[in-house]
Amino acid sequence: MSRGQKLGSSLVNKLDEYQSYLSDHPVDIGVVAESWFSPTIPESCLFIEGLLFSKCRTTRRGGGVAVYVRNSIPAGLVPDITVPPELECIWVSVRPRRLPRGVSQVVVGAVYNLPSSPHQELLLEHLVSATDDIRTRNPDAGMILLGDFNHLDIGQLCNGNNLSQFVKEPTRGQAMLDLIITNLEKHYKIPQVCSPLGLSDHSTVLWEPQITRKENFTKCKTVRPIRDSDRRVFGQWICSQSWDEVYTSPTCAGKAEAFYTAMEDAINKFFQTKQVTMHSNDKPWLKPDIKDMIRRRQKAFSENKTALWKYLRNKSELSLNIPGQDEADNTFIANHINKKFAEVAQGRPPLDPEQLPAYRPVKSCPPEVNVWDTYNRLRKLKAGKASGPDQLSTRILKEFACEISGPVTDMMNASFKEGYVPQVWKDATVVPLPKSQPPSVDKLRPVSLTSQLAKVTESFVSNWILEDISASLDQQQFGCLKGRSTTLYLVSLIDFLCRESEKAKNICTINYGYDRLFKSLS
Repeated sequence: MSRGQKLGSSLVNKLDEYQSYLSDHPVDIGVVAESWFSPTIPESCLFIEGLLFSKCRTTRRGGGVAVYVRNSIPAGLVPDITVPPELECIWVSVRPRRLPRGVSQVVVGAVYNLPSSPHQELLLEHLVSATDDIRTRNPDAGMILLGDFNHLDIGQLCNGNNLSQFVKEPTRGQAMLDLIITNLEKHYKIPQVCSPLGLSDHSTVLWEPQITRKENFTKCKTVRPIRDSDRRVFGQWICSQSWDEVYTSPTCAGKAEAFYTAMEDAINKFFQTKQVTMHSNDKPWLKPDIKDMIRRRQKAFSENKTALWKYLRNKSELSLNIPGQDEADNTFIANHINKKFAEVAQGRPPLDPEQLPAYRPVKSCPPEVNVWDTYNRLRKLKAGKASGPDQLSTRILKEFACEISGPVTDMMNASFKEGYVPQVWKDATVVPLPKSQPPSVDKLRPVSLTSQLAKVTESFVSNWILEDISASLDQQQFGCLKGRSTTLYLVSLIDFLCRESEKAKNICTINYGYDRLFKSLS
């Protein structure tokens, strides 16, 4: 919470400039000494967006104090504190949503001490007694006294209440008249003495917290919820779909276009998108469904529905450790990451199919996939897996595997015969994951989200290839094989080292890192 102290000879003729200053920095609490407000000035003439607490002179011109508080911060006058009519002082209690640990509320005292005032002893006595009274009722209260003290001896005030004077530079000429006295010095930076407002002879003092508050910007995000009622209507449509355009198309590209056009139209019709509001302060993992669950949990608690509240509470994780930091220019960051990923493959020449010893088309026909095998592969998909750029939900593919296995099989067989892969199966959504802390652009791992149908097609091809080459694979090959893992390799390595160490000869081991190799493979 940032606080600004504005001090001058009159605020009435500087109100527009003062309002601009509050909004530009931005300031949560603004305090004015010598406001020159009077009972004859209408409140509408003193209005600034925010709350205003003020005390003005009633006997003669000048003086007065005022406190402006941002609308989003609850504030009010401190009760049970009576300010003597001779003094120009006001006490305001504020309770922001976020406060330092151990601080329950913040009490702001705005003070103006007239030069050579005959009431200086009364003012000092009032400040000491009011501070004692506030801290007696609330020992965890944060105290902030600020204003134009005009050489008032504050030693008794600071020593008896564990307070410190925080301003270190002159605020009027070579004199340090405008002070900030507080017990929150460890949470704030050294105050900045800035230029005066208008023709004021007092400088402006700006006081900022150690941790800069992040402004909360909102943005709308488009999501596509899959409700049970929508799935039933979609199921009625897909059960009656004939897929003639897919089966009759002569090319794989035409089949893919007909299939995806029909699916996208149906999904847009039956699973309509909606806009959800995301906040810039939200963590990356705070998805709309999680926020909805939090709202339902809070509602159940407020309505005293204990069973529902416990159920929703236990569904959420107690802590999440997601590394990362917010940056303003997301487009620049994305382009920079993309450039880093592209550098890995730019040093390699593109693959020339004509240089391969065996290149399609060949005389022998490729294997064919039957509908039943495609159905089984689709049914084994994990419903929670993210979809690729084609936006076909894995849940829909799994639930309606029987209805779509026919056209999908036709597409795959056409792709094998033509040696052609639809562009939508080549596209990928790349998500960079950090491999080090703190995250660095040079140490990111790209995770690609591809089409689920492309993965199903690849699974058939990989099985055929393994059937052909399995007899030629080295027995020491542990990676990328079913039933083998790095754990088995470590067991084999330890066994080898133990057997070799029993022999009467020296052993030489060579360790080699494949960090750059893994980057090129990913």
